[in-house]
Amino acid sequence: MKLIIVRHGEAERNSSTGLDKDRLLTEKGKSDIRKMSEFIRESPLKITHIFHSPYKRTEATAEIFAKELKVEDVQATDKLLPSESYMDICPD
Repeated sequence: MKLIIVRHGEAERNSSTGLDKDRLLTEKGKSDIRKMSEFIRESPLKITHIFHSPYKRTEATAEIFAKELKVEDVQATDKLLPSESYMDICPD
C-alpha cells in the first residue's frame, strides 16, 4: 500500500462565516486539482480510497479527485485535522 498525501487546492482568503474551516476553493484551486488528477490518471498509480478532513476546501478537493479518478470510497475523517495524526488512518 502506498499513501499519497495531497494538500487541498488554493482556497479563498476568508470565508463568508469568518471561519477557517468554511473557506472554499478558488477557481484556480479547482483547476489545479483537475490538473493533478490528470497527472495521476496518466500515471501507473491506482487510487482506491480518498480521505479528507471535514473542512470545506478539503471536501471539495476530494470530490474533484473522486470524480476525475472514478474513486467511490471517499471519507471525511477528523484524523486529518491539524491537531490530529493521520497515522491512524487505514482502509479496511
